[in-house]
Amino acid sequence: MSQYSTAQRNHLWASDLINLLSGLGVEHLVACSGSRSAPLAIQAEQQSTIKLHTHIDERGAGFYALGLAKASQAPVAVIVTSGSAVANLLPAVVEAHQTQQPLILLTADRPAELINCGANQAIDQTEIFGSFASAHHLPPPDELTTEKQATLLNELAEQLPKQLSLGPVHLNIPFREPLYLSREEQKDLDQSVGKKSHSSASKTASKALCETAVSLLPNWPSQASKPGIIIAGALQPDEAIAVVAFARQLGWPILADLQSHCRHSELAASHFDLWLANTEAQQALAKAEVRLQFGARLTSKRLLNWLSEYPISSDYLIHSAPHPMDFQRRGAIEVTAGISEWATSHGEIQRGSELNREKLSGKNAQHPVQATVEAWEIRAKSLFAKSSFANSLPTPKPTPELKPENQSSALTELTSCALVYQFACETTKLAANDEANRETNHEEHGEPPIHLMVGNSMPIRLMEMLATPNDKNTSSFTPNIVTNRGASGIDGLLATAVGVATHKSTPTILLLGDMSLLHDLNSLTLLARHRGPMAVVVLNNGGGNIFKMLPVPKRQSTALFEQPVAFELAPICHGFGLTYCQPSTSEQLFSALSETMQGDQPRVIEVITPSGEGVEQMKQLIKDIQELTTHV
Repeated sequence: MSQYSTAQRNHLWASDLINLLSGLGVEHLVACSGSRSAPLAIQAEQQSTIKLHTHIDERGAGFYALGLAKASQAPVAVIVTSGSAVANLLPAVVEAHQTQQPLILLTADRPAELINCGANQAIDQTEIFGSFASAHHLPPPDELTTEKQATLLNELAEQLPKQLSLGPVHLNIPFREPLYLSREEQKDLDQSVGKKSHSSASKTASKALCETAVSLLPNWPSQASKPGIIIAGALQPDEAIAVVAFARQLGWPILADLQSHCRHSELAASHFDLWLANTEAQQALAKAEVRLQFGARLTSKRLLNWLSEYPISSDYLIHSAPHPMDFQRRGAIEVTAGISEWATSHGEIQRGSELNREKLSGKNAQHPVQATVEAWEIRAKSLFAKSSFANSLPTPKPTPELKPENQSSALTELTSCALVYQFACETTKLAANDEANRETNHEEHGEPPIHLMVGNSMPIRLMEMLATPNDKNTSSFTPNIVTNRGASGIDGLLATAVGVATHKSTPTILLLGDMSLLHDLNSLTLLARHRGPMAVVVLNNGGGNIFKMLPVPKRQSTALFEQPVAFELAPICHGFGLTYCQPSTSEQLFSALSETMQGDQPRVIEVITPSGEGVEQMKQLIKDIQELTTHV
């Protein structure tokens, strides 16, 4: 490469790296502005196989890329300049690492002679992400011979697919000035850059794990003959299909986390997060002699407490994470395997067993654990019917108009969460019944009819307790539930949701709290640019109400923990050119959601409720269920 100038070498190296990303299956790349990263950004813009996105804020850009990775199930790249810009990626990198999402971080850097000597915007970027990313610190391109460059590219093409299956990869790339090409230098490079292509990189990085043979559980047919229960944690939709089919073969009930995509099944227990607060219910559920948990990161603390307080010997945790996931040390037998493959292989054995043939012929009595689940479902539903907010719980009709029956009911946090989930389910069911949409949108492109992203803190807890389809098992189509539950932070939620929605402009709803929105206001720029149906539902309860659920000293609660912020969201949205509304009834919220999903512009929907109201309603529900007995 001695015939090229430093600027040309910078751009040739950048072009080679961008071509490498294309060969790895990267479809989306998010770039932030910066001079040191100019060669990377300019070459990315010229790569025809990768769609380039931009954002003004590196922290938001990281989460935006994370959302794109979640939706596309493929690696997504981010380009940032040197210095604190790199550090701003850390929150998104932590979240991606915790859930094995494939992000590629292209961070421009100063050369070694400018580090730790007072040079501007120069920090030590080596190991800046620590154990949260696989790191490759590359030499400056003007130090690379043609042979060395080819060797590095081949090594990266070989190593990156496996590393991306475990989570983020960091490529730190120093560039010496000059960073921009003159007109003459650009002309000299046009042909050589246009002809370069490193397509030998295998497009396997989007796979969660390398394929391995599934080991069958010892004495599985015998285990399957016992009363058992399935716990479904965070699962991908294809994994959920396999788990539900497996549960049906066994006839076992499912305690399905909101993130599991299993709540549509007739075997999924409704409102278990509520009725597991009852000691009698916990004891009755402990009749299960076998527990199979698929996936981890359970939301319900009551379910987690039950799992640890009622240990059994046949307790299995099946997941694909590269490290242990039994953080409770409850003694579960961890099985690292592909969840779909595990459920399918054990289901094939079950189909051939004598026990299964008896079940299919109706010879077996009702499953004792299923009977317990159904009994407590009835009690929980009865409790809801008698609760103080029952009149405001929406009951949507499965019609194209999607209008709730209780049209004038006032909104609360609880009813807003229930309504948003029911709207997503009804929208999904309508799409599933549309043959043309099923063929073009789901089977061909693999896209769900709607994404529903649920924010952390109060929204996810309310959803976990309340969210259940009105009509189970009407369709295998369910809303694609998206969460950031790896590190469970409240930052970057809006940026993640816009990334999810951007992949194929799929209709998307984000439900989050007011404090979460304040953490990510910069990402309103992303939302304002988005084209496609997207609703951002903000539950404004005047601060961090989650702390009202905790034994926080009252004197310090407001100032140190809840930290309410007085702000007006309407003018903020109008300043970004965003459509805004503030519904006060179920009908108005349902109409706002329906109008947004039928349009092509995003909308911010703010639901304002009194501080502490939702917490008090939750506490009352828990108190009421705790006092229930089977003799009442």
